[in-house]
Amino acid sequence: MNISDVRTTTAKSSETWVEQMNIRNLPPCLAEQMRFLASLCDKEERMMADERYELIDGTAHNIAVLVCNSVADWSEPRPRIPAAVACAWHLAKKMVISAFDEEGQTEWNRIEDELRTLLIAGFYIS
Repeated sequence: MNISDVRTTTAKSSETWVEQMNIRNLPPCLAEQMRFLASLCDKEERMMADERYELIDGTAHNIAVLVCNSVADWSEPRPRIPAAVACAWHLAKKMVISAFDEEGQTEWNRIEDELRTLLIAGFYIS
């Protein structure tokens, strides 16, 4: 690794979650929830850790509902999620996992299971 690689790596690691977000082409409600999740994970607001974790969890579950709501055509067995929404979902995953430390993956699995359930229900209801 040369010196320019070190500078690039250091610069990227110091970015906040808000700076990494791209909310273009997101539904306004999803963009708002993503900004809120990023602010919680960036610890912009002073609050107790338990309160922060509860808000992160609730916001991530809200995002799962909004991802499900972004499906426009339920006629296919595998609903298509718009690319911008899928990118937001992937960034939400990174934020949640980093916020919950060791339990991050377990927490994300619960949220992902909820999205899976919502998508299955949406397919069979429509």
